[in-house]
Amino acid sequence: GAVQGAMVMEAMLPKHGPTPCPQAQAKMEDANKLVYDAYELFQTAARSIETSREQIGAHLRMSSAASNIASGEEMVQRGGSKLREGRKLQMAAQGQMMDDSDPLGMPP
Repeated sequence: GAVQGAMVMEAMLPKHGPTPCPQAQAKMEDANKLVYDAYELFQTAARSIETSREQIGAHLRMSSAASNIASGEEMVQRGGSKLREGRKLQMAAQGQMMDDSDPLGMPP
């Protein structure tokens, strides 16, 4: 999921040779942060929804359960927004890296 996207982006960085330009590096760092923030929001939303499910199943604190569900839905929406923004930055950084790279690759 979200964490894997950040790990894939890191794996794309060259380990040897030229490094990404500062602008592409900044975009990748921003994208990583957004993707991780989205992951955290999704995890929190899942816990909130699970708590609500347990409360409803036990017929306890029904108003609290409804509030937890609403909170979980809001976190999912925020997480989705952050994930989309992170992916957009990721694609922009990848494009910039491709534009900046030598089409013939590194010399031997």
